[in-house]
Amino acid sequence: MVRTFLTLGDVSDVVAEALGGPPVALDRLTGGTKKGVYRLRRGDGTTAILYVWADNENYWPPSVTVPDDPFTDASGLELFVANHAALATAGVRVPHLLWLDRDAGLALVEDVRGEKLEALMERNPEAAEAPLAELGNSLRRMHTTTAPRWGRLIPATRPNPLSAAPFSAALALADPLSTAPSLAGPSPAGAPSVGVPPTTSPPASLGDISGGRSAQDVILDRALGHLRLVEPRDGRLAEAGPRIEEHLRRLHGAVRARSTYGLVHGELGPDHVLIGPDGEPVMIDIEGLTYFDVEWEHAFLQLRFGESYDRLKPVELDLDRLEFYRYAQVLALIEGPLRIAETDFPERDWMLQLAEWNIAKALDLPE
Repeated sequence: MVRTFLTLGDVSDVVAEALGGPPVALDRLTGGTKKGVYRLRRGDGTTAILYVWADNENYWPPSVTVPDDPFTDASGLELFVANHAALATAGVRVPHLLWLDRDAGLALVEDVRGEKLEALMERNPEAAEAPLAELGNSLRRMHTTTAPRWGRLIPATRPNPLSAAPFSAALALADPLSTAPSLAGPSPAGAPSVGVPPTTSPPASLGDISGGRSAQDVILDRALGHLRLVEPRDGRLAEAGPRIEEHLRRLHGAVRARSTYGLVHGELGPDHVLIGPDGEPVMIDIEGLTYFDVEWEHAFLQLRFGESYDRLKPVELDLDRLEFYRYAQVLALIEGPLRIAETDFPERDWMLQLAEWNIAKALDLPE
């Protein structure tokens, strides 16, 4: 597949009205797998980030999936808008939403120019302590925002109030010489203090994806599906397949029923957190937000944050559920990387290394 990405000419007229002036440069940022991320620059040096949801930007090939898996194909502008509003309501700092075009699948957001939390943790662990602690506060707010069933958020139907007004003042947020409002207090959803209209959205409703099944049953089917898909790709997994399935079912059998679910990001690592102008953590890549077992989130957090995980001070967890989800995610981190490595994704070698690391973990079964 020959991919064609956006050029300045493709978007200049569209975003000029939103920015209050034409952009002079457009740079595509690397690393994304489902949406395009571009930095727009105006003549005065101010910048903003443009998100683009389009087939050319999505490297993931189709795959057999569990129909009610809330994490499958979690992408798109509508999910982004609904999830952005839900996180802001929960008191979680996300890039300010400046403008969107639903017809074109475009969103313009604040350019948070700070480094990723992952880089800060490696470069200066002491400096990372404060944003890690605040990220833990944000996660506890999310995980104690509950619903009686699990599922994605469904955005309310409404006109597009962000598509009409110019947002030249909003770009001050992305000016490295300017000071963005502090969002580390109890209400980080407040509007910026540089003349930007509030970008509030009506509450999203909970979707009907759950279909009455338990969350752990969905994850069991999801994990077994991943196992079936990777067995033909790796002889070690094919040989160990019956033992892996037996282990999965044993872990699943220990999980007790539950009727309350928290708000989870779905794939939160320190690479999905930027450091804001006031040193605050800013959560990105939020399309996978859903109400689900919080142990699903914490299984991934433990994997990605490693020794720093305890600094997040997690909520109380069901250890049986956590262990089941941890192993299910190992299988997901084999199937996904092997699948995308068969495409033209530019970081193929890294994906193969990730799959190999998790294959070793999957094969480390109890006797």
